[in-house]
Amino acid sequence: MEHLGAARADQFKRAESLGVTVSLAPFQYIYWGDLLDGTMFVLELGSEWQRVGDAFKANIHTTFHNDGSVSPPDTLRNIQHMVTHTTDSGKVHGADQAVTMEQALKASTINGAYQLKRDNEIGSLEVGKYADLVELSADLTAVKPEEITAKVKVQGAWLGGKKIDTAKFLEEIKAIDPTEHQDLAGAALKVVHSH
Repeated sequence: MEHLGAARADQFKRAESLGVTVSLAPFQYIYWGDLLDGTMFVLELGSEWQRVGDAFKANIHTTFHNDGSVSPPDTLRNIQHMVTHTTDSGKVHGADQAVTMEQALKASTINGAYQLKRDNEIGSLEVGKYADLVELSADLTAVKPEEITAKVKVQGAWLGGKKIDTAKFLEEIKAIDPTEHQDLAGAALKVVHSH
């Protein structure tokens, strides 16, 4: 196991020197970590699923993502579970892969901007950058990590410094007639199959 970890760390270091960034999917660990560790895979592999800790130790710009059709895009849940390194059942697998709050926040903000090559415009609050931000009900660094999803709520969002009327936005989304877009899936499949 120790040899496997050292080999992976070396791979991460080489990747960073080449400008590689890593986008990891916390939801795989959060929702299926109990199944992955020791059931689907041997402990040496399953317990280390989503090697977030190793990626940060190697100084790689690491980000978190969700696949919307597979799991809800829940940034606060990702942060909570990557810091505590617990699954939704509360079990810990691969505790050495836990990250600090600062690392989790970077994975959710500035590192994503870096990955998009837009860190000079977004990802942090600085003079000259777009004021894209969310207002939370509590300071994440002042809440126990295991209580984030229970105690912290999104209060509002700003895009380019302008507050988004969330209720209006949701009404507009609900008003979209999905039948107007049915042909898009077929067109996309034709493009995929033609290549």
